[in-house]
Parts: sequence; C-alpha cells; structure tokens
Amino acid sequence: MRVFRKETVDIIRKQNRLLDAELKGVLDKRAGIRDTAGRVAAGLSVATGLNTTKELLETLQVAAALKEQNILKGRIAQVNADMKDEIERLSEENTRMEMEILEPISLTLTVPVANQEFKVGSSLTVQWLSTGPVSEKLRIVLLKSGSFFKVLSQSVAKYDGSFNWQIPKYFLFGDDYQVAVQDPLTDITAKSDNFKINK
Repeated sequence: MRVFRKETVDIIRKQNRLLDAELKGVLDKRAGIRDTAGRVAAGLSVATGLNTTKELLETLQVAAALKEQNILKGRIAQVNADMKDEIERLSEENTRMEMEILEPISLTLTVPVANQEFKVGSSLTVQWLSTGPVSEKLRIVLLKSGSFFKVLSQSVAKYDGSFNWQIPKYFLFGDDYQVAVQDPLTDITAKSDNFKINK
C-alpha cells in the first residue's frame, strides 16, 4: 500500500467538502427562491389578474440560482481534477523513492590501482563506479598516510565517472598516497589503494 503526503491530500479534500456544503446551500437557496417567487407571483396575479407575472418571476429567479449552481459545480470539478493530479504526482514520486530505497547505494574507486606510479607534472586519472541514489555532485580528495592532504575537486558530476588531476611539477614525493571519492550527503567514501608520486 502506497503512502502519500497526507497533509496535501487532506487540504484538497477539505476544500472539496467546503464546496459541497456551498453547493447544498445553493440548492436550498434555489428551493427557497422558488417558494418565495411562487408566493409573490400568486399575490401579483390576484392583484393584477396576470398569470404571466408568476411565470416571469420564477424563470428569472430560478435562472439566477442555476447560474450560481453551475459556477459552483465548475469549481468542484476543478478541485477534483487538481486532487487527482496531485495524487498521481505523489504516486509517481512515491514509486521513484521506493525504487531508490530498494537499490543499494555504493561507490567504488577503480583507478588508480595499487602501487601505480605517477610522475610530477603528469596527469593522475581517477575513475569510479556508483549505484543507487548517490548525490549528483561528488568530492575528490588526496590522502597521504591515510590522512587528508589536499582537495582535488569540491564538486564533480557523479555521472562523469572520471576526473583528471594535473600533478604540480613541484610536489612532495611519496608512496603512501590515496585518492578518495566522497558523497557529501550520505558520507559514503570510496578509497584507492596506495600509489606513488615521484620524479
């Protein structure tokens, strides 16, 4: 059973109930108008002897009530249509969220590989795979001896799957570097094995 946003549907249903009550009032008013028009016209008919007076008053009063009733019915139909559209939208959103929940979230870093060697001044390529509702933008950092060393990119699209970093010509040598790709919203992190940077 799907669960929708109750507050949204409740508001629309409340509007619908108010319009239904307003329509009932119009129908009661219409009945009252007919009754009043009949009494007035009957009195005029006796005074004037004109039967057409009653017919004229009834026609005018009932026509006004019908017009108001039709306007109100149009408003009710629009509210019903809006409620249907909102429920369909919530249903689609609910389905999407269910699919995301069922699909596991993961980040896997595939490049660089263990003991890969890079020279200063060359390009270091970072590649990754992602599944599930991973954030649209990822953060890439450089680690040294397992600790944070440098931000390589604050925001890279997860769909790119690849990022190139130009190693400066003057950079600290070492064989204990790692690259980490981080999801800033879920805190999921994928790390590479140690690689080398030297001259």
